[in-house]
Amino acid sequence: MENKKKLFDEVIKKDVLEFITRFNKETELDKTIDDLLYGWRILYSDVKEQCDVLLIGINPGSGEDLGARNYNLKPLDTLEYLDNRINNYELANLVKRIFVKVGLFEVLENSTMKTNTKFYATYGTDELNEFEYYLKQKHLELYNELMQNNKIWIKELINIIQPKIIIAEGKAAFQYLDDEIFTNENNDWTNTITWNGVVGAWKRNDGMVLFGFSRRRGNYDNEIAEYLKQVLN
Repeated sequence: MENKKKLFDEVIKKDVLEFITRFNKETELDKTIDDLLYGWRILYSDVKEQCDVLLIGINPGSGEDLGARNYNLKPLDTLEYLDNRINNYELANLVKRIFVKVGLFEVLENSTMKTNTKFYATYGTDELNEFEYYLKQKHLELYNELMQNNKIWIKELINIIQPKIIIAEGKAAFQYLDDEIFTNENNDWTNTITWNGVVGAWKRNDGMVLFGFSRRRGNYDNEIAEYLKQVLN
């Protein structure tokens, strides 16, 4: 395969930038979008030529705060969770604890990448839903294109990266990947753990694992780690 960083730049980054440019032009007078959006970002890590684990959240949050019309599409120099200047928040700490308990911290350090199902930042998931609802009401063509692009972009990114394990950070991200991306039309996925309020998991015939965990149950990293061990064994 071609260099993954080059493919990311030429396929994903280029297409996302073209859409953002047109999106900004067509909605430049819409002040509601200025209030709802916090910017655009694709990756929260560097591009790994060998990626064992891909972490996928639902969308960037309020910490991004680039400004509604702004974007930063360059990969980071390292995985955000390992950057002590910016990783002091609960999700980062939870993921690190899980990887330590599973014995995969070296994998987190050396062969893990992070992205989201959607590349546009909002204050939270309620505001994500509000933004998408508003866009559908006021800019229907852009909304339809963006919803389709979300699926295209994440599929292309996964295809370029070729991770062995995809870990969805939160129920919303897991359900999106389960329902919209890995639809199992060819019956090539086996449901190894039905979503139980804590985790869910699927395994594809070629060995790829889709694992998701809930972010809304407090400190339960031991439970998540035990389920992840079960899926990986």
